Amino acid sequence: MSVTATVNNADEAHSLLSRFRKGVTWNIVAALLTQGSNFLTTIVIANLLGRELFGQYGLIQSTLLTLAGMAQIATGVTATKYLAELRARDKIRAGRVLGLCSAVTLATGVVACTAVLLGSTSVANRLLHAPSLAMQLRLTAIVALFTVINGYQAGALAGLERYKTLALGSGIQGALQVALSFILARHYGLTGALLALVSTSIARWAVFHVLVRLAAEGDFIHVTYRGLRQELTVLHRFAVPAAVAGLMSPSAIWLANVFLVRGTGGYGQLALFNAAFNLKNVVMFLPLLLNTVGMSLLNNQFGSGNATGFRRVFWANIALTGITSAACAVVMVAFGQQLLHLYGRDFAGARTVLLLLACSSVLETIGIGAYQLVQAREKMWLSLFTIAFPRDALLVIVTWRLAAAFGALGLAMAWTLGWAVCTTATFVVAYNLGLEVRSSQKRHIIALPAPN
Repeated sequence: MSVTATVNNADEAHSLLSRFRKGVTWNIVAALLTQGSNFLTTIVIANLLGRELFGQYGLIQSTLLTLAGMAQIATGVTATKYLAELRARDKIRAGRVLGLCSAVTLATGVVACTAVLLGSTSVANRLLHAPSLAMQLRLTAIVALFTVINGYQAGALAGLERYKTLALGSGIQGALQVALSFILARHYGLTGALLALVSTSIARWAVFHVLVRLAAEGDFIHVTYRGLRQELTVLHRFAVPAAVAGLMSPSAIWLANVFLVRGTGGYGQLALFNAAFNLKNVVMFLPLLLNTVGMSLLNNQFGSGNATGFRRVFWANIALTGITSAACAVVMVAFGQQLLHLYGRDFAGARTVLLLLACSSVLETIGIGAYQLVQAREKMWLSLFTIAFPRDALLVIVTWRLAAAFGALGLAMAWTLGWAVCTTATFVVAYNLGLEVRSSQKRHIIALPAPN
């Protein structure tokens, strides 16, 4: 290899490292603000409402997020992938992708909101066996609308590598969320906590709407709704299969929650699982934000035809997420008992559940890192049947069999088994795909089995 080539490779590696470090730094800030505010909100609401009402709040929130996840049509990850890939070489098409995501989420958000309004009584009576929750579901229907519309905005900022802007929006929304949850839940109980959920969903959409527009215009990308037919292939090849997977996953989680509620312990067991699951999400927040930055860089290298950069980003991301998730899991297990006490005395029984979920978080983050190769190659239909479906089917079936006997621990067992199978399947698919990058001059194929 010539001296010039060596210098160029070194400069390229330094540039990628600088972008990765900058993205991770600001994404850490954004994630701390988002996850921190969510964590504080759950603690505030758990202490103000008590175990039973907190369980009801958790099920209502889970129902709304499930429906919103269905209706988003995977626009967040779609925006990240295609903006990262197109922002430098095809700004007109990047603007059309933004317009497509905006139009699709508005339409599906209206459908989701209407579904909550019309179906709240049936859901509360037949599925949740809690008729009193029908009014609360109707009250929070607007959350589904604005959560769906907001779905692509954070993904768009990640695709544009505007993590500082993402942190700004997260800080504004997080502060408002904690303040409103404390004030309204303290004075109006469960209804107040739900009103806070409504208010913050509207505020988050409004803030991010402005920030995405400014970020796109800063890159000379103008959101357009003309020629959207040209981008229908984005929906067919990527968004639709990703959306089907997104539909299955929250639906499986929601159904598993329902099986848990119907078993011995009811909402009390669900409250224990929710507390441990929230702490598990704290374990995953740093690995997931590393994955977000890695995905943007990976697709940017893929779009530019840079095979060497593509390989470097792929392996670095898997290594970093694996090490980080393992370290965070160890810390969570060591201090889990003390953290569970933050939810109140009744939550001490969730320690074993937390231990199992902390271990599963390592499997999750490594699997998500490998899954980026599948996304970059647009093999979403393949992944739907070989990765997502087995995971979600196992979650539902195993929870159905174990929830009655083991309660929250049974759901944690099902979750861990599902992700063990999912991560194994992801690496099998990634191995068979290989690391392949095409450029306008030539096609590079790089074997996957081991990093340099």
